[in-house]
Order: sequence, then C-alpha cells, then structure tokens
Amino acid sequence: MRRFVGVLLVVLLAWSVAPARAASEAEVKAILGRSIIGPALSMAEVQQFCEKLVPRMPKVQTAAQWDAEANRLRAAMLERVIFRGEAAKWRDAPTKVEWLGVIPGGPGYRIKKVRLRGPARALDPRRAL
Repeated sequence: MRRFVGVLLVVLLAWSVAPARAASEAEVKAILGRSIIGPALSMAEVQQFCEKLVPRMPKVQTAAQWDAEANRLRAAMLERVIFRGEAAKWRDAPTKVEWLGVIPGGPGYRIKKVRLRGPARALDPRRAL
C-alpha cells in the first residue's frame, strides 16, 4: 500500500509539472480584455449597502414638526455620538469654581485667582464664569 501511494505521488507530481501549452500574446490580451464586473456594478453595490445604513427622512409638513424633529435628532446625536462613554462622565461630573482673591497685575490691571475642581477635561473656565 505504501508503495502504491508513493508511485501515485510521483505520477501526480510529474503530471502537475508537465509543460502546459503556451498561450500567445493575442490570446492573453483577449482573456484580460474581457470585462468581469463592469464599470457600474461596484458603484451600485456601494450605493445599495449605504442606503440600508442611512435612516429615511421623516415626513414633516409644518415648521413646528420640523423643529421638533430637529431637536430630537440633535439630542439623539449628542447622546449617541458625542457624549458616550467617558465623555458622558466628564459632562455629568460635578465641578466647583472657587474665587480666591485678587492680586495686583500692574498699572490698571488686576489678576483674579481661581481654583477649578473636577475632571480636567470637564473644566472650562469660560463656561463656569
């Protein structure tokens, strides 16, 4: 049995490396020149895929309906995209602003000392004022 498998392997190996008929340059150009997919198929497939992901526009008939829908979409995007994960924790974290005093800053100027407490990225002194 071992001998048979060995002979079979030698025959298959010899058959696989036997020289194949060489194709002429014209035959190769003809084969490569045929269109397989076509110019519009890939674009159509991308459009079909993207259409499934984009939600349909709601049917609104008045400005008040559109304002309500715009507010709903804005709130949903802020909640699902902007303020998710750590950003929501930073937004909801308690902050504290302490005014500590004033020091002279030169002729006609004064410097207010301030201490901001809370997560570093949640502290925006312009918002706290």
